[in-house]
Amino acid sequence: MASTEWRNVTGCGNGPLTRKQVLEITPPDDRVRVTDALERTVETGESYNVQHRIIRPDNGQQRWVEVHAELIDLEEEGKSLRGFAQDITERKATEQKLFNLAHYDNLTGMPNRVLVLDRLQQALKRARRSGSQVAVLFLDLDQFKKVNDTLGHDAGDRTLMDAASRLQGLSRERDTVARIGGVEFVIVLEEFERVSDVISAASKVIDAFHQPLMVSGREFMLTV
Repeated sequence: MASTEWRNVTGCGNGPLTRKQVLEITPPDDRVRVTDALERTVETGESYNVQHRIIRPDNGQQRWVEVHAELIDLEEEGKSLRGFAQDITERKATEQKLFNLAHYDNLTGMPNRVLVLDRLQQALKRARRSGSQVAVLFLDLDQFKKVNDTLGHDAGDRTLMDAASRLQGLSRERDTVARIGGVEFVIVLEEFERVSDVISAASKVIDAFHQPLMVSGREFMLTV
């Protein structure tokens, strides 16, 4: 039987707590990991320690839980898991916030220098395995200082956000566009067939900035 605390955490009703019930409240993306952990505990006897999401059946809310359980032998009744579950949703939200602060630019929402370097390393590993290539475009906005000098830093921030949006609109889903500081951006390109594809991508970026940016009702030409 599930404890009162387990039911408070998960929103499950009365009755025996079964593996089927646990998997039913676990979202599909987490279900394989939970299933593997359950099977490993049953087969090896090691402790069951898993963090995963659940969908509470009583109100439909998605929550994060941390579950710790030990395999115990009930003799005639067979083996069972006994342990506890904690709702760690708020802790997960804090962890995600800290991760975002460390890995994303707070103005544009783009990946920052830390995250793009990590993604570049992963891209290079994939390229080595598959024999493919990776390209890195480094971009610097020209004449940005005139926006700040003319209209102030708030207008400069809006300009950077518009420029970032323009760059993201040009990229493919598998590419990474990052702001690495000031007016400097990086684009990591993967899965291209020819060097001419990279040249084409770079040309599209340059051409995109031939169109003026509108800032506080004024047009500014910022080449890249």
